[in-house]
Amino acid sequence: TDITKEGLKIASKSTPINLVHALAHKLPFKDNMFDLVFCWRVLHNISYKVRKKSVFEMSRVLKQNGNLVICVQSLNDPSTLEKYMNNGIELSEDKNSWVVNQKIGDKIMPYVKHFYSKEDIQTEIEHDTDLKIVTIDEIEGRSGLESVGRKVQRYWIVEAKKK
Repeated sequence: TDITKEGLKIASKSTPINLVHALAHKLPFKDNMFDLVFCWRVLHNISYKVRKKSVFEMSRVLKQNGNLVICVQSLNDPSTLEKYMNNGIELSEDKNSWVVNQKIGDKIMPYVKHFYSKEDIQTEIEHDTDLKIVTIDEIEGRSGLESVGRKVQRYWIVEAKKK
């Protein structure tokens, strides 16, 4: 799934089947449908309320013993964090989340970025779900479709299993 039709168009070049235009917090699938849900660099770009609903939805569509694999922005990324601290506004209701204005196409739009501590991601995944964290690892990588030349950022890779 992807929230944007543009994202689905790009994905269709690699996987042209079974692509669905959907919001992460309103997945159009039956309960207990999938063995694996893969959520890559999504949760850190949405508000706390929507993140919580999205994690609940991912848990809902997973079969028992199914796996959730996610990648989220790490709080242990001082240069990226500093960029948002210097250019954005921290959300009072969501510690370590900032909103910045970002140019998307020809429009300036608000853009949310949440930075996770290891404890935050564990709490967010396991609270009010049937999910249990199996592993949490921190990695470094470049983000975006044009990642060549972009700076290295730090991310958490989390695997959780549905009980």
